[in-house]
Parts: sequence; C-alpha cells; structure tokens
Amino acid sequence: MNPLRRTPLVVPILIASVFFLIPVLFSLALRSQSTLFELPLTEDGYYLLSVSRNIAMGHGITIDGHQWTNGFQPLFAFLLVPIYAVLSGDRYASLHGVLALHVLIHIATAFVLGSIVKTALRSRGNEQGVLGYWLTVFLWLASRYVLTNSYNGLETGCVLFFYAIVWRLYQLNWLDGWKLFVFGVMLGLLVLARIDAAIFVAILSISELFRQNTSPPLKLKRAAAMASLSFAVSSPWWFYNLLSFGSLMPSSGTAQSAHFSLFRVVPMAQSLLQVWTPYLQLRWIEGVPQMLVQGCLVLILVLLFRKNAFAEMEHSATLRMGGILLLSTFVLTLYYLFFFGAAHFYGRYLSPYMLLAIPLAVVALAGQRFHSRWYYAIIVPVGIFGLVSIIGWDFQVWVRKSPFPDQVQLVQTNVPVSEEVSAGQSGTLGYFRDHVVNLDGKVNVEALHYLNNSLEYLRRRDIHWYCDWESGYLGLHPVENGWTVVATRGRFLLYHHNSY
Repeated sequence: MNPLRRTPLVVPILIASVFFLIPVLFSLALRSQSTLFELPLTEDGYYLLSVSRNIAMGHGITIDGHQWTNGFQPLFAFLLVPIYAVLSGDRYASLHGVLALHVLIHIATAFVLGSIVKTALRSRGNEQGVLGYWLTVFLWLASRYVLTNSYNGLETGCVLFFYAIVWRLYQLNWLDGWKLFVFGVMLGLLVLARIDAAIFVAILSISELFRQNTSPPLKLKRAAAMASLSFAVSSPWWFYNLLSFGSLMPSSGTAQSAHFSLFRVVPMAQSLLQVWTPYLQLRWIEGVPQMLVQGCLVLILVLLFRKNAFAEMEHSATLRMGGILLLSTFVLTLYYLFFFGAAHFYGRYLSPYMLLAIPLAVVALAGQRFHSRWYYAIIVPVGIFGLVSIIGWDFQVWVRKSPFPDQVQLVQTNVPVSEEVSAGQSGTLGYFRDHVVNLDGKVNVEALHYLNNSLEYLRRRDIHWYCDWESGYLGLHPVENGWTVVATRGRFLLYHHNSY
C-alpha cells in the first residue's frame, strides 16, 4: 500500500506548518529597535550594510563615506540600496527592510528547492512528489542553521537562492534560444552574489562539452554561452576590482588568507557535518558528541536510500546539476581549508552543501515503504525542534546578545563624534557611527599594507582612538607605545593616544 494513503495527515500538517512559519519568520523584521540590530544580524554583515547605505546616500562604494572598498559581495549589497535610499539612510529603520528582504529570499529559496525535489520524484507518482515538495519547503524554513546563515546581513541567503534558481532552470532544460540567454544571465548574477561561484560556472561550462547524446556544435554553443554570458554580467565587478585595487581578490579575501594549519581540520569537519545536517543544530551539546550525533544521522539517511532511489528520480539533469554543485563546493572546501584562516566562517562558505543535504534527506524519507509512524517519528521531532527554535528567536536574543553593541556604546559615550576611532572588529561600530577606521583589512585595502605595523598606520592617519576586545593592533606593550585604557564596557577596551 502506498505510504501516503496510510499517512493522510502528513502533507496537510507540513502545509500548515509552512504557512505558520512564514509570518513567524517575518516577525524577525518587525522587532523593536531595542533588539532589531541583534542576532541574526552579525558583525561582518554590518560591513556590507554600511556599503549599501553609503551607496544609497551618494557616497560611492565606500565603507565610511570616504574610503572606497571592495571587501564585500556586490549583488546583495546593491539589492539593499533602494531600501536605504527610500528610508534616507536611517540606520535603524532600514534594518526592517534588510531583514524583510532576507525573509523573502529565504522563502523563495524554499519553494524553488521544493519544486526541484517534486520534479525529481515525479516518476514515483504525484503523491510522492507532493510529499517531497512540502517536506523540502518545511525543512528549509524550519532549519535554524539555514536561518542563521541566511539572515546575517551578508550575501549567503542570496547566493543560495541563485544556486537554487540555476539548478531549477537547468532541470527545466533552459539551454536553448532565449532560455539559454536567461540561464547565462542567472549564472552571472550567481557570480555577483558570491564570486567564488565562478568555480561552479567553470565546472558547469566544461561539463557541457562532455554531455552525452548532444552534437559537438551544440555542446560548444551551450558551454560558450554559459561562460561568456556569466562573465559579461559579472565583468563590471571584476574590472572594478582590477582597475581600482589591482587585484581580482576582494580585500576581505586577502585579509583572511593564511597558510595551511592542522588546527583548521577539526573546525572544517564540524562545519561539514553541520551543513550536511542543517535541520539538526544541537546547541546543548558540543564537540565530539555533537559530531557523533550528526554523523549518525547522516549514516541513517544513507541507509534509508533504496538501491534504486536515484534511478527512480526523474530527469537526469537533476542529478547532473546536483553532482556539479557537489563537485564545485568540494573544490571550495579544499580551497578554504588550505588557504583561508577564518575557520569560524567555514559553515557559511560551504552553505551550498545545504542545497544538497535537504533534498537528499527528503528523497530518503519520501521513498520509504514504512508504516505512518515512521513519518511521524522522524518528521514530528525535527518539525517541533525547528518551530520552537524559530519561534523562540526573539526570546533568545535577550539570552544570547551580541557583544558588539557594547563597543558602540563605549565609543559613543567617550569619543567626540568628529574624531576618528580605529578597530579590528569594526563592522557594527562603523555602521552605527561615522569616522571609523578598519584595521584588519577586510574592508580597508590601505590597512592591508600595514597588518604587521598597524601602529605606523595609526600614526600616519593621526588616529588617537582604538576600541576592540584586544590590543593586538597596538603592539605587545600598548602603554609603552603611548596608548592608555580610558574606559571599558563588556569585553571591549577603549584606548587613547595623547600625541605622536
């Protein structure tokens, strides 16, 4: 007997849960000013928001209204410009619009991903496709980990949306005529959403040259169209980087580049397990126990696959694109492991894996011939966890506050508004205050040249204030270098230098 005929409440429950989650997610954009700026918006997200605001205010592509920057991913930043323009650059009111756009992109991605799964499962019957569709949408919207990566003020949610769109168009065979043109444009927008997606575009274009049952001229035409259109759409950003800063790599990438270290292996393993189980974020256990639980879940889902699970999936294009996404993200995994030192960002860098993890979990569950209790035993706990986690976000803000508002308050209370203040961690501070100078080089190309001698940079800029949770940029002995702690708040220290 078809399992769906014995589980008539599964699909209605999923649909009801989805339409319950949507207004709950929008509530994040309606928070009061006292919590609006808190998590899920993050320190690094405020760098991008500052750039969007300055563009909207007519200050150019700058981080502080004066200093031009390339330390951000362009597409999402420019999508936010109308919000800041309409609200005259209001730093708080604009955050409502920022979060609302995050929600819209998040929801749109869920439904696109659901459509991919529904089409892939069509050969199993319409009921299986409908179940797969709603289960995919629900798991994407109910995942706390997807939310934290998609609502952080950065481009992550945007790039996941364009990966999903590209996958869907490829699945629908948009590879000829005007549809091929649209597909190529989408690839270009994907690269603008996050430039490391250029690896995905390169692999996809090359793979077209080896497609079976296609004539050589058509293979070449499609590969050339994909590569050339994506480059044409993204080329303004490449030329901006090269002509203005002398490098294709944004300053944010250069600032976080580092030689390989074994200390990054464990964080990478943790991130990989998390992005492959995004619907299960265990915050009450950490380290090895958490990794074991996540690893066991992955193993269970693998075992749930029947031998012919993939063979039953309709449209080879679905599997083909899934494989290309898997390969390109694996290449990124190796790249970030060996060349990037910001291990705490690995989960965000590898977020495209989540676009594979949830559909694969859904295919595993939707294909079982079990009694209805299996659906409820798996779906209900995951669903309740997701719902409670999302609903409780506003309450959790009061428990897990971001530390960076302390930095803002410390500076606003003690530093004259007309004076420049420096910081390594300067995203939140620079968004809510003018005259902030970034020292870690993420958004300040000039500072990159002084990473080993920030004291000289501060002297040349005649900057007398520094505020951060450590004095690393002031040398090993800040007092001997003329810097004195004048105030503290939370984890942050405010230093002042009388004269050079």
